[in-house]
Amino acid sequence: MPRKKTDRLNITIDQTLKRQFDAICALKGLKMSETTQMIIRQWVEENAPPGLLGETKKQKLPSPTKDKGGEE
Repeated sequence: MPRKKTDRLNITIDQTLKRQFDAICALKGLKMSETTQMIIRQWVEENAPPGLLGETKKQKLPSPTKDKGGEE
C-alpha cells in the first residue's frame, strides 16, 4: 500500500505542556506525532462546516490504538 503524502507542522508550545504530552504518550506507547494527528483529525471532523469535507468526513481514518496500560 503506498504511503500517504505528509506535510510538516511546527508549533510553539509551553515546555511543561510538551513534557507532559511526551510523558503521557510514552506511557500509552504512542508517538507524539500520531497522537497530534489524531487530535487534529478529531477537531477538524467536529468543527468543519457541513459540506466542507465532503466524502472524507464520512471516512473514519485510523487512529493510534497502542495502549500498553490496558485502560484509556
